[in-house]
Amino acid sequence: MPGLDGLRGVLVLGILAYHLGFAPAMFATVDGFFALSGFLITGLLLDRTPSNVTELTTWWGWRIRRLVPAVSVLVLTVVVVFASTSGIARDGFATMTWWANWNQIFNGTSYWAPQPSPLRHAWTLSIEEQSAAAALESARAALEAASTEPPTTESPATESPTPAPLDTAAPDTTAAPRHRCA
Repeated sequence: MPGLDGLRGVLVLGILAYHLGFAPAMFATVDGFFALSGFLITGLLLDRTPSNVTELTTWWGWRIRRLVPAVSVLVLTVVVVFASTSGIARDGFATMTWWANWNQIFNGTSYWAPQPSPLRHAWTLSIEEQSAAAALESARAALEAASTEPPTTESPATESPTPAPLDTAAPDTTAAPRHRCA
């Protein structure tokens, strides 16, 4: 959806304006960007709903190939520029392995800390990737379960628990024989 991608670009400009000190209230655009990104990612997944494990792997590979180069450049730049800042290597590792949100939670890092990590915003990518991983794993498990279930030929509800009454009329020789399991 080009219009929504354009809106996402405008939201990024608002986020940059906030971080550069031009618009102190623009931090709120992060919420809009995050919600819109989740909507667009879900739309991409629903447009091309994977029907087997290979398609799930292909979708996940596309997502990784799209994000990893840009995030790698970002992390490398930040680590080089801020190498003297304590904890930046851990933040870089957490960003590259999609657990930045948990890194911040476990370390008690406030989003509004006076000396924030330059990678503090990577929590959004971590949540997106963790959510996508959970959704894809659920879909993979469902596809796997569906492909391993044996086909059923007769529903237990259609079988009579008691024998059929004896019919005094001549037997129907065209019908398949009826077998009962004891």
